[in-house]
Amino acid sequence: MASVSIYSMDEVILKSVKGRKVLDVGCGLGKWGHLIKTHYATIRREEPEIIGIDVSLAYLHKSAIIYDDVVNCSGTHLPFRENSFDTVLASEVIEHIPRHDGYKLILECERVARKVVIITTPSPRTVWSSPEHISLWRPSDFRKLRYKVYGVRGYPRLASKNILIQLLIAFVVGPLSLWFPEIGSITIAVKFLSSAR
Repeated sequence: MASVSIYSMDEVILKSVKGRKVLDVGCGLGKWGHLIKTHYATIRREEPEIIGIDVSLAYLHKSAIIYDDVVNCSGTHLPFRENSFDTVLASEVIEHIPRHDGYKLILECERVARKVVIITTPSPRTVWSSPEHISLWRPSDFRKLRYKVYGVRGYPRLASKNILIQLLIAFVVGPLSLWFPEIGSITIAVKFLSSAR
């Protein structure tokens, strides 16, 4: 992971995606479907198969042009067989559901994935900035589940009102968040699954 740009959530995630068959849990308007397809076309020179799922029919109607297929379902009850996908991505989803459902989401993602599961969530210090965020996930929660955890966008809360001082500190602290996710604004949890599966 040392070659990954320390400022880019997109790059950390795209470099973690393995295999051609990808499930995007909580796909929304299709940001990750678009980025993964673009990444595969320009870097990997192959065509991925990406399925998007979401509980919102409105989002699915808009993102259907990006994905090979879209499915209206919850991430806590995935209608797919075990090991159906090489990579399962759930970006900015887990904080929108109660904690006990978050564990169900993780188990379901691991059940249908063959190679890797990637979960992202705002850090504990930023998660409450939105009323839709109802659960809190720390890097230590993912480490207990044997995930490798990264942080991006390290911006500590500062007492200084001087924007130049804030930017300077963010510039210094930002790169450190990759290895010290507790200071990042976004947590990225990656679990590479056993090749025997």
